[in-house]
Amino acid sequence: MTSTLRMTCLIIFLAVGLLSCGTIGYKLIEGWGLLDALYMTVITVSTVGFTEVHPLSARGRVFTILLIGVGLVGVSAVVTYGAKLLLDAGISNALGRKRMDRKIAGLKDHYVVCGFGRIGNIICAELQRAGIEFVIIEKDPTLVQAADCLGYLVVEGDATSDTSLRAAGITKARGVIAVLNSDADNLFISLAAREMNPDIKIIARGEEPATENRLLRAGADVVVSPLKLGGQQIARMVLEGHARLEQPLIVS
Repeated sequence: MTSTLRMTCLIIFLAVGLLSCGTIGYKLIEGWGLLDALYMTVITVSTVGFTEVHPLSARGRVFTILLIGVGLVGVSAVVTYGAKLLLDAGISNALGRKRMDRKIAGLKDHYVVCGFGRIGNIICAELQRAGIEFVIIEKDPTLVQAADCLGYLVVEGDATSDTSLRAAGITKARGVIAVLNSDADNLFISLAAREMNPDIKIIARGEEPATENRLLRAGADVVVSPLKLGGQQIARMVLEGHARLEQPLIVS
């Protein structure tokens, strides 16, 4: 268990304990019902200044003074700790982003993967398995976080933006893999990448058959259609299975 989680659990335990002690105290001292005792505890600890549920006895007033003091200390501790968590998280994110930016700036002959959807995820896993360096450009915060959790270098932004492409080191990259869902976006990435790095290898995803020639004219070296590849693979499996069934059976 991390120190942050331990501290959070401790604060929750103390808050529940404070409410329980206050409720039990008012019930025993004043003889109130459970709901009245709990309500009085809440308005006392939170110092909202509402009217007392019932007139307090001398012992009840002393108990209320002590409860207010303890409540103020507790609330102050919770507020201070919450602010510290937010501050630490902000500093940690900023430092992490700077470290990632430095790593990306130091890359050369890497690949830029535009899009971390289902296909981009598979591509990145294969590149990592092969020990090939790469940077992801993704604008969906959820996918950015997923890529970051996997330890990938990622630039949060629009892959069709020159700023994002430059941030990913497109001018020093060996290749760019454009696998966004939109053929138009992949076409734009191909044009921009070829303009910024004339020697770069461009692999682009194309869903529509008519887009293939456009992508090639835009500068793509290879155009891949996942739908066509899937169909070809299924057909090969069927043909290979059919060929095996057609072979004569020899019994010796």
